[in-house]
Parts: sequence; structure tokens; C-alpha cells
Amino acid sequence: MTRKEKLLIEIYRLKNMIAEVEGNPQIHLEQLQQTPQFDREAKNSREYRLKEQIESLQQTYQNIVEQKSQDDRREAYYATPEGAAHKARLEETIKKKVAERREMSRQTTESVENRIRQLLGAHWGVKYFDRGILCIGVIDFSNSCSEQRKFIFGQEITIRYEEQDYWSDAERFDSDCSGAGSFSMQGGSTIGERAVFYVGIGKLYGDSETVEWLRITMRDYNRAFDRFRQEMNSLRLELSTPISKEEAR
Repeated sequence: MTRKEKLLIEIYRLKNMIAEVEGNPQIHLEQLQQTPQFDREAKNSREYRLKEQIESLQQTYQNIVEQKSQDDRREAYYATPEGAAHKARLEETIKKKVAERREMSRQTTESVENRIRQLLGAHWGVKYFDRGILCIGVIDFSNSCSEQRKFIFGQEITIRYEEQDYWSDAERFDSDCSGAGSFSMQGGSTIGERAVFYVGIGKLYGDSETVEWLRITMRDYNRAFDRFRQEMNSLRLELSTPISKEEAR
């Protein structure tokens, strides 16, 4: 047997070890060695590539074994009265945190929409709001319903906020406005006209108090969202790797 064939057999042996841990079908190595496909694979392979693959598979096997051991310990702990109570507390806390996050989002979105409508009118609304991004626009009442609200195409403003921008480390608070295209210089009094949309934009940009309120609101929302994400990461980590009282001693 050549060196490359020996290395290739080791690769398949490691794959079998991984399959055994994962409960998957394994390859019959003796039968594999008798196939033309095996001969071709060994012949066309580079020795250093085979060695690299072996190292990778060894690390994968180690990781899978460690993960399975951790999973087995977790399930065994959760099968005890202490573990079952611990798991129930964590799951209930996660459920409450998710509900709090949704309520925070709902309340902030409602607050932003009310502020925008006070300034620009009831035909404006929030299309999308999440961490770092707010999109507002002119509502298309003729095509909207109680289940789904639609906005007039091209009549939206996207506002972005980051307390510390990834590239510059400075605060980022900017906007992106839909392209206007051409529109009539006459009229400008009917909702849906581009002129009315740009009148609204002018009012918004010209109201420094509302602009500053939006900046503070988005900043505070980002901070609250980041705290929520950190809390959820900690809770999910504890749920996946719980520590019993005995292990904590």
C-alpha cells in the first residue's frame, strides 16, 4: 500500500469515527479499497492535501466528541429535579425577555409615528423600524387595509443611527431619501404628489427639535437592544451549558 493510500484510508477511518458519533452510516473500508474509485482518488490526490484533510478531520472529531459529551451532561442534568427546575426558569426568563423586546419595539415605533404625524400629518407613517434604522414614508391609503399598510413607491426616507460607526468610530446619524425624478411645479396640495412628499421632507429637516428627538430615540433604542442581545446570549449560553450546584462548588 502506498503512502497516499494509507493517508486516504486514515481519512475514511476518521470519517467513520465521526459518523459513528453522529449516528450516521459508515463506510466499509475493506470494500472501499477494492474499488477503482479508491485507486483513482489516491492516485490523483496530493500527499500534503491528504495530510491537511486528516488534521482537519481530527479536529472535527474532537469537537464533535466534546460537544456530544457536553450534550449528554446537559440532558442528564435536565433530567434531575434540580435541572428541570433550572431549565424551566431559564426558558421562562427567555420568554419574558422576548416579550419585553417586542413591547419595547412596539412602543418606540408608535412613539416615533406619533411624533412624525404631529409634524408632517396623518398621511405619514413608519414603514420599518429596528436597531439603527428607521424608514418613514407617505401611506398609500387607497391600497392599504387593516391587515397590511402600504406606502407610496418612491416617497420614503431611511434614517440610520449608530453611536459608534464601524469605520470611523464616530457617531453616525444620516438619511437616504428616495429619488424624486421629475414632477410638476404646479399643484402640490394632494397627498401622493411628489411635491407634497418633498414639502414633508423640508419640514422634517427644518425642525431641529424633532431631528434631535429622533437621534436620541434611536440612540436609546440601540442601547436597549444591545443590552437585550447581551442578556439573551447569556441566557442561551446558560441553557446550552448549565452548571449544577455540585459543579458550581
